[in-house]
Amino acid sequence: MNTKKQRILITGTRAPCALDLARHFHAAGHEVMSAESLKYPLCRFSKSISQTFYVPPPRQNPQDYSEALIKIIRKNKIDWLIPTCEEIYTIAKYKDRLEAICKVFCDDFDKLIKLHDKWRFMEWAKALNLQVPRTWRLESAEDFNQLVQQGLFCDLILKPVFSRFASAIHRIYKENPLMPPIIISRDCPWVAQQFLDGPHFCTYSVVQEGKIQAHATYPVNMRAGQGACIYFEPIEKKPIENWIARFVEKIQFTGQIAFDFIQDATGAYYPIECNPRATSGIHLFETDQKFDQAFLQTRSQPLVPQASTKKMIGLAMLFFGLPTVRNFKSLQKWIRSFYHARDVLFNWHDPGPFFYQGRTFLHIWKLARRTGKSLLEVTTHDIEWNGEA
Repeated sequence: MNTKKQRILITGTRAPCALDLARHFHAAGHEVMSAESLKYPLCRFSKSISQTFYVPPPRQNPQDYSEALIKIIRKNKIDWLIPTCEEIYTIAKYKDRLEAICKVFCDDFDKLIKLHDKWRFMEWAKALNLQVPRTWRLESAEDFNQLVQQGLFCDLILKPVFSRFASAIHRIYKENPLMPPIIISRDCPWVAQQFLDGPHFCTYSVVQEGKIQAHATYPVNMRAGQGACIYFEPIEKKPIENWIARFVEKIQFTGQIAFDFIQDATGAYYPIECNPRATSGIHLFETDQKFDQAFLQTRSQPLVPQASTKKMIGLAMLFFGLPTVRNFKSLQKWIRSFYHARDVLFNWHDPGPFFYQGRTFLHIWKLARRTGKSLLEVTTHDIEWNGEA
């Protein structure tokens, strides 16, 4: 058992999930530092972070980004580097150099990209005899037309092979399968996936060498538009847990990994995509559960959230959740959820991120105006990986 105080460097600290991760390590007595290419990340205002280092954007300057991390690690005698967002792909690309000077909590680049790719992930899981929805790779408009001409047995969902936040999803109806105004090419491939109509669940797991150390499953009841979940309550779904346990063991995965599942009309659970990085499932673990041990030690049984836990992203509940209320019943549901859940940013012992989240939002809003991107797009424009060489 490793009880020594560790020096942890977390990247992607613009995200609420990274803030929770920093708080977990800090509560366990470790020193936590942050490396970010966004000037005003949430974690910059947290007492859990001893230092925040501004680094070049990994997407635009991967070489400079890796060199900056190496300097930070050496100068500050970092024990563990833990990526949380899509900068993980750049870190994995330079993992050999980084791992020579500290431990890096992520898997190898090729494995991560195979999971990030919505087509290759499905093919991989299918090859391992795991249940997946029918999925087709499209590299041209002609590929789409040929698929339609074969005759559709169901509606389809179209989405880019590399995408996030459900920001580019199109539903194709089998009765009138018209191609939407999108560009499909070899350089920008899409997937067509069997449309599944049913309850949606998200998962989050911490895994070491194919063994799950911590796991959370939560239903998607409230979300920001079509995208990220904003209200979190744990639920036990053994078929989902068993699917994940088999998959990560077969591929001998190490790192943080998340899946989206849909339950169809027959009661079967189908994975629809994989995110091999941190996600909002972190919010369901409490600091007194010693969540840091899932990373730094090995457990005989996976850590799971307390059944009574209810969390939310408060501002998102107001701006995205409340406008979806359509009747008195849904208003009652929203009020109950908002009243009983705790905000993931607010913490009496660490109030900075909650009160300064407006500073982070203002910076992101200015970036969006300057670049002509949406608010969601600009939050990842400097860290995302879309198949670049």
